[in-house]
Amino acid sequence: MVNDDNNKTDSIVPESDDRIGRGGVYINRPISRDLSSSNQDNLTPEDGISWHKISNPFLIITVVGLIYLVFVQDAELSKLQERFDVLETNVITTDINSNFKEQDLKLDKHWSEIKKLWGIAYDRNSKSIKKIKTTLEYQKQDLASISKKMEKSNKSMNSLVNSSLATKLEVNDLVAKYGSKPSKDVEIRILENEKAIEAIDAHRLVINRDIQQLKSQLNIKPD
Repeated sequence: MVNDDNNKTDSIVPESDDRIGRGGVYINRPISRDLSSSNQDNLTPEDGISWHKISNPFLIITVVGLIYLVFVQDAELSKLQERFDVLETNVITTDINSNFKEQDLKLDKHWSEIKKLWGIAYDRNSKSIKKIKTTLEYQKQDLASISKKMEKSNKSMNSLVNSSLATKLEVNDLVAKYGSKPSKDVEIRILENEKAIEAIDAHRLVINRDIQQLKSQLNIKPD
């Protein structure tokens, strides 16, 4: 500024009192307060809403992310549970199959032991069985032969009996007709027939005894 009294220009440099915080400095303080209050008054509602516009989407994104993580973890847990169930089923199936295989091995072992014992018993008794079969065949043949002999002896005996009866009838007729004893030839013939009959009877008894023995050996009931 220009001073009219002494035509000198005033300096704009503050005075010493102003530099050390006295004087006009106290006048400026309320002015700064007024400025700060005026700045606060100048804030519009849109400035406060802008923070909400920024924070609300961020909160929504965070909540959606948390929900997504929960769903992902739930899906992973479900997959893990399914895998665990499959693994448990496989373990149970494997255990059952191993038990079946173990039982099959035991059965095979027992069956092999049975076949081995049967083979040993058969080898041990095969000779005896073969011998018994051979003996039975021979006994059957003997029985058939004895039966034939028996049949032949019966025929011979019947023939001798008929011959003896005829001789006796002839002797009786001669005695009745002539009243005399038969001749020596007739008596000798009668005695021979009687001896033959006795011999045949004895032979038949022997044959019958042999037949009964064979039948008992063959477990055949007697007639």
